Amino acid sequence: MRWTSLVAALLWVCLATMARAQCEGRWIGMDSSVATTVAFPSGIFTKQGTWDPDGPGPQSPWLIIGGNFTGFGTPAANYIAGWDGSGWHNFAEGFNERVRALGTYQGQLIAAGLFTATQNGTPMAHIARWDGAAWRPLGAGVTDSSSTATIWCMTETPDGLYVGGSFNSIGGVAATNIARWDGSAWHAVGTGLDGEVDDLRIFQGELHAAGLFSHSGAIAIAGIARWNGSAWAGTGTAAGTTASSLETYQGRLHSLLKTLDSTGQPVVTLSDLRPAGWHPILTNAGARVLREFQGNLYIGGGGTEFAIAGDPTRSGLSRGLIRWDGTSATPLRCKFQCPPQDAPGTNAIISSIIVYQGMMSLSGTGYPAVNSTLFAYVQLHDGQNWKPFPGEGTTVGQVTDSLALDDQLIVAGDFLQFRGLAANNVVAWNGRDWQTLGNGLPGYPVAIANWNGRVVITGRSDVAVPGQKQYFVVSWNGTSWDYVGEGFDSQVICMAVYRGELYAGGDFSTIQNRHGDAIKKWTGTQWQTVGSTTAHILPPTVPYSYTAVKLFVFQDVLYNYGWEIDSNNYPYPGQVSCLEQWDGTRWVYLGNNPPANTIDDGSLLYQTWSDRYGQSSQGVAGVGEDAVHVTQLGSLGNCRYYGGIPLSLALDADNQLVVGGHICTLDNQTTAGGVVRWEQNAFHSLGGGVSLNPVASIAYSGIVNTLTRFRNELVAGGDFSYAGGAPAFNIARWTDTGLVTFAQQPAPTTSCPGGDAAFAALPASGYGDSTLTYQWLRDGLPLADGPAPSGAHVAGSTTLNLTLSRVSPAEAGDYVCEITNSCGLATSQVATLTVRRPYSRECGGPGCEPDLNADGNVDEGDIAYLINIIAGGDNPTAADPDFNQDGNADQTDIDSLIGVVAGAACP
Repeated sequence: MRWTSLVAALLWVCLATMARAQCEGRWIGMDSSVATTVAFPSGIFTKQGTWDPDGPGPQSPWLIIGGNFTGFGTPAANYIAGWDGSGWHNFAEGFNERVRALGTYQGQLIAAGLFTATQNGTPMAHIARWDGAAWRPLGAGVTDSSSTATIWCMTETPDGLYVGGSFNSIGGVAATNIARWDGSAWHAVGTGLDGEVDDLRIFQGELHAAGLFSHSGAIAIAGIARWNGSAWAGTGTAAGTTASSLETYQGRLHSLLKTLDSTGQPVVTLSDLRPAGWHPILTNAGARVLREFQGNLYIGGGGTEFAIAGDPTRSGLSRGLIRWDGTSATPLRCKFQCPPQDAPGTNAIISSIIVYQGMMSLSGTGYPAVNSTLFAYVQLHDGQNWKPFPGEGTTVGQVTDSLALDDQLIVAGDFLQFRGLAANNVVAWNGRDWQTLGNGLPGYPVAIANWNGRVVITGRSDVAVPGQKQYFVVSWNGTSWDYVGEGFDSQVICMAVYRGELYAGGDFSTIQNRHGDAIKKWTGTQWQTVGSTTAHILPPTVPYSYTAVKLFVFQDVLYNYGWEIDSNNYPYPGQVSCLEQWDGTRWVYLGNNPPANTIDDGSLLYQTWSDRYGQSSQGVAGVGEDAVHVTQLGSLGNCRYYGGIPLSLALDADNQLVVGGHICTLDNQTTAGGVVRWEQNAFHSLGGGVSLNPVASIAYSGIVNTLTRFRNELVAGGDFSYAGGAPAFNIARWTDTGLVTFAQQPAPTTSCPGGDAAFAALPASGYGDSTLTYQWLRDGLPLADGPAPSGAHVAGSTTLNLTLSRVSPAEAGDYVCEITNSCGLATSQVATLTVRRPYSRECGGPGCEPDLNADGNVDEGDIAYLINIIAGGDNPTAADPDFNQDGNADQTDIDSLIGVVAGAACP
């Protein structure tokens, strides 16, 4: 399409826009109903526990969560909440400050922490028991008046409830950081410990404590101490350390010991207690908590590198959770991702692990794709896979790409769960329901494509294993995923299908001062380098490498858009990017700052302009008649930490250009909300766009990574939690008209006379099923339930399921379903009902009717009648000229009829 014709097309679209339905465009959700579950709160989950409300009775134990949160659920839970297997509960009004420890004593739930009263002001000095209806004190509680006084841990033993924390008196009794409750009074535990106590555990019949202490009275004890019933003693050579978390595994006591390295940075070492003292196993600076589960030891915390003690070659990125089997360590990816650039911290943190209903329950804090607020979470793990928590109904992790294929929308992203499914980074949507695709992907997807009718996805594995290929390309065969080749040593960033063949681009070259093999083609058996992208060479004195970041086909030409990367891994100054064209034998350099993508019809492109670090860039969308000569449409303004970078584009139902990405403003003033549309010679925000916060502002604009046109709607996926001000977790749909779209169209069917026929339709979700009305029509005329003049019977004419019984030839015709909402009427595709002839074999007949002229005789007159109607003559009996039912009316039908007249069987 030439630029002039494109202008005319855009002008026609603007006129067509004026004639839209009475409803304005709006964002709608992706689910069939509004979720009834509650989202996890803003704040911190510190501790977990279990409590059985009826002891040995029929009720299942509850999962108890404590931490720093308020207003969780309805009615609101403050600092403590309970999950009964189907819903969350509060415990009366809760407390006035955070809960840091949970436990049970004599069947009652015990909570402890920083609180000094219940939420309504009833005094409760740092520890309380739940009597089934209200919180009650344990004696006088902690009587240390310090503002830092708290209880961090507790454990029940036959001689009482032991609590540890930071305090100097409890129940009016002098007790240094550890004490015992016997059911009626508090007691000191020897001379106590001179620093905070963080964990308590019974091991080999003795109480062990871990924390920030170094002495008990005059006895030197470093980090871990044991109580023999009369005095505190050390546990081996752990001098100079503090400790946290105690767990028994494979018959040994394990703990996390902390020291400082030569630079003053903390080093946390998982160690086990042996006769010779504490033995180091692995190091991980972010480790916080231990738990044995199904024969393995799990280490939870922040996402930092781990290393096997004494063997630096055995290491990896923990992603917040490590599984230790006694010999080797496996990092397991956590649920929540790294925070946005402007948020504090670097990773999600696991603070607590317990065993609940046969699975590990992990709780902590992170920065999900909701906003930059620290969010609490609970997640379940069965020892092999992450499971969606029953109270959770949102997408976790951003959507990176999407594809409409075979009447389904394929969605890929960085998520382990999706709308309650254990999805592993990829799901499919049929208009109402989400489905998994096999076991999902082995890691984080980067790009998705349609390769000759098959879904193909490229990505990178979650866990780096030394010596193994970490980047993959897989295709979906309808039932499972197949690897396309054995994988890559360097990342695959982009894909394109060109003339039926699959191409992949990335940073495969490791040779300086040459572009190398940054692009490969799949031959059917292996990946083959496609030329050498050496068109634009920097001076030999400049070390650089080349990365292909976008492959696209434009007007039947394959283009490569890439970056030259300097020694600091930044695009080389002044040579940010380059565009190359494949001429069949080599790559031809076309210029810098090129277009980065195209629309499928080969007429629209966009391009991005950026400085070296992307801090002051401004995006520019454009149209062009080739990949070099692009006419700019308008500028897309800056975000706080990103330039106005377009990441995706599509044509909407009216063929108008829609652009999504890091787009916070229009002309650096008007809030764009991550997605804009070109109309009336300017870009406009699409219904307020998407955001990370329901109060639309530049500061909380969302990111749209992918736009896909699907059934007259536009689907946006990315990193956001609201669309048009309504909740939408990382994926939402835009409708211009508000008219219902169809998740299922009625299908053509065939019936015998006297038989049954049925048609079914289904509206897409998000339009309010209870408000919709339905009407079936045949050949443009509405149907009504009851007997028809032909003797047939009609049922369900005003529902989604139409049934016809005792059909006759009169029921043959074209059927449609009309669905009406407040915005107007939407009509389904046509589904044709074919009523077979009664003599057909499918209906139990001989297979043909040779008496074509209906004179009661099968003779030469029927042969003459067939010859006449095949030649185009009159057909007063409506006989079928295709006598032998081969799809053609020709001489073979005449020959077949001659045979039947002579006594042969019907064809």
